[in-house]
Amino acid sequence: MQQIDGEIDLPHGNGAYFLSVKRFDRDAPSEHAGFTRAGRLHMEDFCQVLSMPAQQKYEGSYLQIMAVLAGLGRDADVEELVRRLVVNELLGNFDAHLKNFFVTLYCAAAACALTSL
Repeated sequence: MQQIDGEIDLPHGNGAYFLSVKRFDRDAPSEHAGFTRAGRLHMEDFCQVLSMPAQQKYEGSYLQIMAVLAGLGRDADVEELVRRLVVNELLGNFDAHLKNFFVTLYCAAAACALTSL
């Protein structure tokens, strides 16, 4: 298998496929807005945002997520959420619950945004 971005030589065997993804929320320079000194991006899932216990992750709705994003003036994020929901339906992913959607918290800018995928 070829190296991914020249960073890692990943072993493979018996024809199995896998997806390797570089995390967007780790190892950023600490001076980057929203990242902690350890280089981690501060994020909250929508159970946290909506003050719901993790056990209730299936009880929330996409409308609640949209209402939060719209209330923050994040219209582009509302559109992105709808796009992600359509993709999840087309792929047959019916496990898109509140703990699978996050907002990043940009402390320096006192703002938030829907996270990358």
